[in-house]
Amino acid sequence: MSNLLHTNRNLSDLQPESTFDDKNLNNNEEKENKDTKITKKRAEKSVNMKIGKSARDFLVAMVMLSYAKNQKDAVNILVAKFKESLTPAEAQLFDQQLAILKNKPTGRMLG
Repeated sequence: MSNLLHTNRNLSDLQPESTFDDKNLNNNEEKENKDTKITKKRAEKSVNMKIGKSARDFLVAMVMLSYAKNQKDAVNILVAKFKESLTPAEAQLFDQQLAILKNKPTGRMLG
């Protein structure tokens, strides 16, 4: 902890790249309002899930061997490979099920 308090870095020469005032802020807001279109996007929500140690080790190994940037990307790669292995009928059924899950209201599903 004391390392954080007693740093050897020279902080006196730190300067911001640029400065602005209220006039610049108002001008930027007007430009953004003119140039952007309002679209409704659904943000992907993050969820937690429990997996076994061997599955986690598998994901960590994928990251360590540079097959993926992180464990989230490793899961996405595995999902993509799984979808590639499906027959067209199975893929259609899978996509229908995903659409149902994406459009379901928040809360727990019964069953």
